[in-house]
Parts: sequence; structure tokens; C-alpha cells
Amino acid sequence: MSIDERCREAFDRAVAGDLRPAGALIAELAARADADARACHAALSSLCWQSYPRGVTLPDASTLAMLIGSSPAADSALSLAFAQLARAALLRFDAQALEQTLAQQARCQLADAALRPWLDAGVLWLHLLRGERDGLADHAAALEGAAARAGSAPLVIEAAALRALALLSVHDREQAREVARRASRMARTEGLPWWEYLANVVLARVRRLDGRPFMAIRILSALAGAAPPQWLGWIGWELLLAGADQAARPAVDRLAEFSRDPGLALGGPREALYAAIELLRCCDAGDAAGYALRVARLRQALAGFADLALELEQLLVLLDAHAERGAVTAELDRWLVGDTDTIACGLFGPCLGPSTQQVDVCVIADPSGARRRVPTRALALQKLSAPAAQIERSRRREGREDVALAALALAGPQGADVAVLFRNIYQFAYAPELHEGVLRVLLHRVGARLGDVASVAWREGRITLQHGQPLLLGDPRCGGALDDRVLLSIARDGRTTARSAASSLRMPLRTVQATLRQLANEGVCRVERSGRNVEYVVEDTTFREPTAW
Repeated sequence: MSIDERCREAFDRAVAGDLRPAGALIAELAARADADARACHAALSSLCWQSYPRGVTLPDASTLAMLIGSSPAADSALSLAFAQLARAALLRFDAQALEQTLAQQARCQLADAALRPWLDAGVLWLHLLRGERDGLADHAAALEGAAARAGSAPLVIEAAALRALALLSVHDREQAREVARRASRMARTEGLPWWEYLANVVLARVRRLDGRPFMAIRILSALAGAAPPQWLGWIGWELLLAGADQAARPAVDRLAEFSRDPGLALGGPREALYAAIELLRCCDAGDAAGYALRVARLRQALAGFADLALELEQLLVLLDAHAERGAVTAELDRWLVGDTDTIACGLFGPCLGPSTQQVDVCVIADPSGARRRVPTRALALQKLSAPAAQIERSRRREGREDVALAALALAGPQGADVAVLFRNIYQFAYAPELHEGVLRVLLHRVGARLGDVASVAWREGRITLQHGQPLLLGDPRCGGALDDRVLLSIARDGRTTARSAASSLRMPLRTVQATLRQLANEGVCRVERSGRNVEYVVEDTTFREPTAW
């Protein structure tokens, strides 16, 4: 068997997760200097590097370029190598390296026409990283169809994952969900590790942006314990946005195990994860200088992935009332001003934060400036025109006084229409003859809580909150539905008992028990027994935990 045939056989087995033949051949080829051997060595090393067998380093694309044209066998092996180097560049969010690699891949592609679709996939990844979205989903669908006809399972999965990300970038979340679920199922069926990690990271991202952070955390936490270190930065970023610092700990802890390995070259994703965690800590501490430094680091780390760079800008607007608003989407803007209570753009982690906080989202009402929602953990970072008066939350379970205050503060000097405000508070239509007295009693209690800080006025069908100094008010509408809060608590802890969840959420045990029973009956979470305890685990009907690398 020739060296290129042995290389292809070892390569195919490594794709399926068996690295032993590749490892043995890499050691054998390292002693040879001929072009065919060096090209085969590069193909196997670039693939094995992504599964992190120790001692394997990522080949240098510019050095490999000098071997192009040496022989048809060398060019075929080099094409495999460049295709894997392109995926390594993707995992580092390095659009520049990806572009350079694709240029070299195109030079040697003619040696093996069967490998041409991999070059096409790399080009589509480059478009995605650069934010060139026009027609991207359609091109990915065409590539997926061509790969299916050719019987290339890895390329089918990769094209489907790419298509799901492209659909997300144009806000077609429903179709992205269906495509991502299909990619995850195919990857599990085929048992292809690299593509299984890719498909499930994409599925988790879709789940988060689709308003299911608990499912995203379930998927990502499992991946954080199974995937090679090259994936942990991206996994950690998604975990951070789905569930904040605590959820991201598995990825951070595993990254620490590999921090002293210079051969990994993990690049942007790892730097982005570390900087984002520090950014949130600066929010907690009100450290404006440290915050600005982390913003600069984050922008540099994510510059190579347009969708994540845009997500960062939305995060910065969320956290800082004075941030540049050029990146504000209509979805985020509606949430900031209180037109919707569903947390926007999948930014659940910073908004729902640590479960020990009394309230996760506040309203800032500055008579001369900002009037918007902001995560409680970022309050110390805000610059107000004067010291703010913080209105404590009521102890009533319904929180109707708090809802009224938050809605009136966001309405501004023009006030809120009586019927609109009533529906916002009570969730049903206002009938003056039935409800005016009830509303006036509620507003009287609100006024008593405000004392001398502010007052409530009712004139000509509008109700106005009048104040001369900045106010900080808790907004209970953003805590999520009861089901979602319980599921998020389970996902953050990995698994939990009803008592632990009730303690974490500071809710009555019977309420949490009833919610968990209902969720288990609906198949959203799974019941497991651990000794005498009954524990609950979030279930995703598509995802199955991959085999650890």
C-alpha cells in the first residue's frame, strides 16, 4: 500500500474518531523529508490537532504552500491538510487565516475533484465569519444537497450546521431550529466527533436565541466535559450568555487544564471567554476602567466572527446605558424600553444573573438622561446625573406595585395610558366601571412607597410618575415565567432536587414541586433517583451526549 493510500485510510479512521492509525503514521512520517510524506504528515496532523492528542502541532499553511505541485499524491494530501487547517481557523475565529488557507487549498484542489466541495464549504464559512449573509443559507442548502448525493456524511452535517447559523444571522429562528436539530441527529447517527461537536454547539446557540436557555445550558455543559480544548472557548461564550458566570464554569475550569500548552494556539474564543467573564465582574464592582479594557479585548478577540462581534455590541448596549447604540436591534430596543418582557437577543446570562439577587433587572429613570432597563449587576457601572434613589421591591408575591412603578418609569414624562397600564399590571382588559377603584388603590400604595422621592399623577386618562432625581426600580416582569425560571435553575446546577431549586429561587417548596412534576410529565425534564433523593435533569429531545474525546 502506497503512503498516500495509507494516509487516506488513517485519515478516514481519524475522522470517525479512531486516532491510533493516524498517530502511528504521523510518528513514522516525521522521519521522512520527501514531499509526499510531508504532505501526508500535514494532513494527519491538522486533523488530529483538532482532537488534541498530545505532541501533535498544527502545521503552518505558508510552509505547506511550498509543497504544492510536487506530485499529484502530495497535492491530494495537501488538499486534505488545508481543509482541516480551514476548520482550525474557524475554531479560532480567525477569518484572515481562513482566507489565506483557502487560497492555498484552491491551488492544489485540481489534484482531487472529489475534495472540491470541502473548498466550497470553507468559502461559505469565510462568508459567515465576515458577515456576508446574502444568499448564504441557500448556498449552504445547495452544498448540503450535493454532499448528500455524493454520500459524504461529514459534509452533509457541516453544511447543515452552517446553514443553521446562516439562518440565525438573518433572524429566521424557526427554520434554523429545524435545520440544527437535523444536523445534531445526523451527527449522532454517524458518530463523527468533530461534526458532532459542531452540530451541537450550533443547536445550543439556536436554543438560546430561540428563548430556551435551559436547553442551551444542558447541551453546552455536556459538551464542556466532552469536547477537545479547541471548542471550549466558543462553548464557554455560549454558556456565559445563556446562564452567566456559574454556567460557564465547566468550560473555564477545563480550559485551565490546557493553559500551559503553547501548541494549542486557541486564539480568539478563549480570550473572548476570559475577557467576558472579567467584563461582568467589572460590572459587579463598578470598575469603569477595567470594563473599558475588557471591551477592547473582547472586540479584538471576536473581530473575526461577525455574528459574535455584533452580539458583543448588543451585550455592551445592554450593560451600559451610555454605550454606542449603533448595534441596537429592534428586538433589543423593544426590551430596553419595556415594550416586551422577553429577554432580547438571547442575552439571558447577564439579565438573569446569579439566583441570589433579589431582582435581576432594574429600570433606570433619569430625568435628564437614560430611561431604560438594565441588568441589576450592571447598576454600579451606570453614570447618572445625580445620586439615585433606589425604591425597594414590595414583598407581595404578585409584585403589582413594582410592575406599575417600572412601567410608569419607562413611560417617561408623557405617562402611560390608563388602559394600557392596567393590562400591563393585571394581564386583562380594563373596564373603568369595574376596575378604576382597584387601580386607584394600587396607585395609592405606590405613592405611599415613593414618599417624598416621587409622586404619581392621574390626569386625562394618563398616569405619570413625577420625580426630580434619578430612580432605580426593580422590574419583576423580566424574571421569566415560573417554568423557565425552574428549568434555568436545574440547567445551571446540572441536576437538582425540588428542595434545592426552591431554596435557590427563594420560592415555596410546594410551588416548585408542582412545577417540576408538570415539566416532567411534559418531557421537558427527566426524573432520576439518587439514593433517597429525587433529582431532576433538563431534557432536550434532540440532543444526546457525545462520547468524550
